[in-house]
Amino acid sequence: MSAIVDSLTSSLRADPDSWRCRLALIEVLLTEDHRDEASQLLEEIDELPSDVDSQILAARAYGLFEPSAGIEILDQILENHPENAEAHLEKARLCKNAGEYEQSRHHYSQALKLDPSKQDRSLEAIFGGVPPEESSAPGDSFSDAIQQAREAASAILSQTEHRAKIQSLIIGVAMTLILCIMMIFVVTSGPEPEPPKIVASIPPESEAPVDDPLQKLKEKNPTPSTPPQGAMSINVASVTAPSTISVAPMDSSSFGMSDATLSMGFGPSMSLGNAGGSSAMFFGSRSTGKRFLFVLDASRSMKENQVELRNQELNRALRGLRGVEYQVILFAGGAYFAEEGWGVHPKDRAGRYGPEKYESPDGDYEFVAKSLFSFHLVGDEDKFPAPKWKKADPITIRKSIEFVEKSKLFSGTDWDNALRIAHLMDPPPDVIFFMSDGLDSELDTSSIIRNSNRNGRSKINSIAMQTKEGAENFAEIADRTGGTYTIVDKNGEPIDGFDYMDNPEKYKGRLR
Repeated sequence: MSAIVDSLTSSLRADPDSWRCRLALIEVLLTEDHRDEASQLLEEIDELPSDVDSQILAARAYGLFEPSAGIEILDQILENHPENAEAHLEKARLCKNAGEYEQSRHHYSQALKLDPSKQDRSLEAIFGGVPPEESSAPGDSFSDAIQQAREAASAILSQTEHRAKIQSLIIGVAMTLILCIMMIFVVTSGPEPEPPKIVASIPPESEAPVDDPLQKLKEKNPTPSTPPQGAMSINVASVTAPSTISVAPMDSSSFGMSDATLSMGFGPSMSLGNAGGSSAMFFGSRSTGKRFLFVLDASRSMKENQVELRNQELNRALRGLRGVEYQVILFAGGAYFAEEGWGVHPKDRAGRYGPEKYESPDGDYEFVAKSLFSFHLVGDEDKFPAPKWKKADPITIRKSIEFVEKSKLFSGTDWDNALRIAHLMDPPPDVIFFMSDGLDSELDTSSIIRNSNRNGRSKINSIAMQTKEGAENFAEIADRTGGTYTIVDKNGEPIDGFDYMDNPEKYKGRLR
């Protein structure tokens, strides 16, 4: 790799939060045909930056790999900052790259209205201002891109060197001041005072206790360290100190350092501002955690509008995740994870009650079906090819959503089997959002609870899709795992399931 890549890599290590530096390095790596290394710079990101300028740079970086991923970030920015000209301009560029020319024209127009200086030569060539014949040829555009990336990288390196010089100067001045203070202290401090004479005596056992209010106070508020039995009373003789500086009496215990202070540490994986995870919301049910698992009904009983509601809500839920991990399971009788390489096996001949053979990137697996509501995994659960958790970044989330939208419904309904597969994830999920449109008539909720207790005690938020059937089962699973119970009404709006059970008349007409 080139020297400029090495220099930018060093700068990024020194300031990993600099998206300007990260973007410049990505652009240079791409121009030098190091796509995997460039992609790795985005895969290592846990969450987007908090300031808008850096978010726009992040959108541009993601857009270099997939324009739609950058557009999603810009949509969130413009929702909160509709008058940000730079965000409009960047979205115009990405929409052009994605072939969405009407959207590109609209946002370019908005950018120029807000700030006439926000002109882009490639956009002008398409939408006006610069005649097409004056625009650069494709080869020239690529050369210009390389040159711009290198110029941006050089500018960043120059800024980094300038900051380094300033930091060195500050450190030098600080060290000089410290040395001066130490010298003044050595010169002005007098000889050590002669220690006071200490006379120790053991009080007689028959001596009556003194009614000392101070002693009573000490007995009520003992110090952390207890003196040994038979401790001697100490009489300190007063002496004349050679120094004229008066020193207030101090309790040595006040200088103690607690274990909590000593145990403070900083590791390379520390995520400031999100150490306790983040929150996720699905059909109005919100929970916090670091790992979220969505277990979604894909049985043939799901109606078209219910599938659409499920997919829309999953879309919203996943795009709202920040700095966490997630996975998605689609279930009916059997179950599989919503990612490339998973699904009903193409050679499955579908048993009497539904598909029994499934595939995964790490090998096939099977279920034995005794009825529509009773599927059991064949073989040792420890050998089940459970996938890894996914990072909640825009590209990964989009792939998950597209997979679910293209998935087909299949036969069976087995809650226990689906949640058993869910608890095979390692590490276990913090929160499971479990959604179904109907009752598993052979359900044993105690089996689900026992399995949850043995495997991480995940909180299960149960969601009934437009049904009041199985309310007791939905409620029991949620209640015994510390989760919530939600019913989605016929208009797609959430209802507090526990409240519905207490006041069914309150929601009359909202459920079929």
